[in-house]
Amino acid sequence: MIRWLPMRWIAGLAGLGLVLRLLYAWPLQERPFSDMRNDETMAMNLLGGRGLTLDNGFAAYRAPGYPLFLAGLYRISGYGTSAVADRSGDAAPHYFIVRGAQCVLGAVVVILVGWAGFRLAGRTTAILAAGLAACSRDLIFWTPKLSTEALYTCLAVATVAALIAWMRDPRARWLIAAGVAGGLAGLTRPVMYGFIPLAAGWVWWTARAGGGKPRPYATAGIFLLVTALTVLPWGIRNLLRLGTFRITPTNAGHSLHVANNPDVRIGGPGMDLKYEILRERLTAEGLGELEQDRWYAARTLEWIFEKPGRYAALAVGRLWFMLARDVFPLSQVPFDRMEFLGGVRIPLAPWGVWAAPFVLVGLRISLRSGGAWAPVILFLGASLLAHALTASEPRYRAPLVPWAALLAATGASAPATPRAALVALLG
Repeated sequence: MIRWLPMRWIAGLAGLGLVLRLLYAWPLQERPFSDMRNDETMAMNLLGGRGLTLDNGFAAYRAPGYPLFLAGLYRISGYGTSAVADRSGDAAPHYFIVRGAQCVLGAVVVILVGWAGFRLAGRTTAILAAGLAACSRDLIFWTPKLSTEALYTCLAVATVAALIAWMRDPRARWLIAAGVAGGLAGLTRPVMYGFIPLAAGWVWWTARAGGGKPRPYATAGIFLLVTALTVLPWGIRNLLRLGTFRITPTNAGHSLHVANNPDVRIGGPGMDLKYEILRERLTAEGLGELEQDRWYAARTLEWIFEKPGRYAALAVGRLWFMLARDVFPLSQVPFDRMEFLGGVRIPLAPWGVWAAPFVLVGLRISLRSGGAWAPVILFLGASLLAHALTASEPRYRAPLVPWAALLAATGASAPATPRAALVALLG
């Protein structure tokens, strides 16, 4: 009874989180834009028998995870069969099917974070972490958006949670679950691939520190093998379509180019037009999908080697752009008052501001607590490094928020936290 009591609280908080997300999602009328437009195009082309491609024939421009997710929902709902032939009409009501499913994924994230907190730090931390995740402004705002955030966040959190479960219960089923979830997360957003080898190394080290039972290489091999088998079909498909084995999308070079272009400010006026003209020029020169990707990557590397100091400054700026934009009072706040069902506008303050000292305390505690926290720390570190080196947007911090909630809960529930939080804040 005592053991399951916090899980009941966590389930209740997950229900609260689901209600908040649904109330926010219901009045939204946004149409697909930017990446989502490409994802939906791929999903519709798949349902229409043309394969997972864009209208221009690009076969691997986007990662397949989210388009497959959309295609599955549209097929189940019956929308896909009626909209394949004509996508010009107003399909906004049908997008609530996607938003509703993503809100459910958001509630699953709350459960997983609370469960991980229970395994790592006890009942109080688990309930507090679940509460923070349920009421997080970032998670509520981004979960129903028509983008990869909800799906990737759920898969990434599931991967880390399964590794934590394996630490406490070293059976192969947890490694298999982590491998499947990690592979699917990589197919949704390739930034996950940076975490996989670190996780495998931690699995090997943990098994070795346990006296060789289970065997280190075999244990790490199970995790890597399952992950590889999960992404293998996509690589084989690209080998057949593009002539090269590839598990990353072919827009990787373009993303690097945009993030490091000295002539274009990200999101600035004319950025989309300039890149549309550039894309048309490269196509006119006879560059195909792979050749364009390589051209963008090569030009970006030239910029980096020409002025490495500028690249380092951009890396720091990218982290600030991702972590601090729309959070601190002096930055632009487009969603400081989120409108829920019925026109109710609720001022949801970003708890990341006041929780930052507790996150620092929780980070210090986690680093001193041994290997059980390693999957969380490695995931946060790999994600921050990947976005610093490549590209970043404020929405990219959504997968980090659940673990920031857990660290804040750990810091807040620790003994003598107020004094420790003040010391951490003042340095």
